Amino acid sequence: MEQVAKKISDGAMLHIIRQFLDAGIMEDNEVHTQDRGTPQGSPLSPLLANIYLDQLDKQWKSSGLQKRYGEDAHLIRYADDFLILLTGNPTVAKKKLDEIMQDLDLTMNTEKTRIVKAEEGFDFLGFRFVRQYSQWRKKRVTRWFPSPKSEMRIREKILILTNNSVRSLMTPEEAKEMLIPVLRGWGNYFEHSLASNIFTGIWDYAQCRLMYMYCHQHNIPRTWKNRDIPDRLSIMDTKPHTFLGKRHNTMS
Repeated sequence: MEQVAKKISDGAMLHIIRQFLDAGIMEDNEVHTQDRGTPQGSPLSPLLANIYLDQLDKQWKSSGLQKRYGEDAHLIRYADDFLILLTGNPTVAKKKLDEIMQDLDLTMNTEKTRIVKAEEGFDFLGFRFVRQYSQWRKKRVTRWFPSPKSEMRIREKILILTNNSVRSLMTPEEAKEMLIPVLRGWGNYFEHSLASNIFTGIWDYAQCRLMYMYCHQHNIPRTWKNRDIPDRLSIMDTKPHTFLGKRHNTMS
């Protein structure tokens, strides 16, 4: 609250925020309170996290570790998810980060914290980043695309919207109308990446699920071909056109 008070001078608003932090959350009809942190899943939590973690950004910047002729260690943060990219000694960067975290009375999730080489790849904000040699550029570049976990989650959403229980409640046309915004949102998020093949797989899977619904409701064998897809059920025209130009999905 001290950091929030530096940004907000309205006493009534500060009181409301304090009440929000003290309110707790309800789970299984039971109210659970906590003496630190913000309620997970609340729309206000990311804002409060950013206000507090702004100190993390400032202390890291003042440490000098991100200077090119130092450890060249750059902290990249989105809300409470962050990573450090560096060419220097990871031990030095980790030690400094621990000092800052202790000073701010913060703790890291050790299960989600690891040190890896860029060639091994890492996930951040739903993307998989990996450092590879480019035959086209004749040098090593960083490529990014939807992570396996992101792909698994969108497939699960598609399955939920087209499973057996849904078939008895809506028509394939209605299921299509529910699928399109889900697919479009996912596609727009990952559009600027090497996602062309992944997009094709996801859209094919969604199209197959819709056709299974259609075949089930009309007692049609599942040996249909793409040419047999009714126009009213086709979703392939909603697939984003990924940028195949190297400047959009690779980084030197």
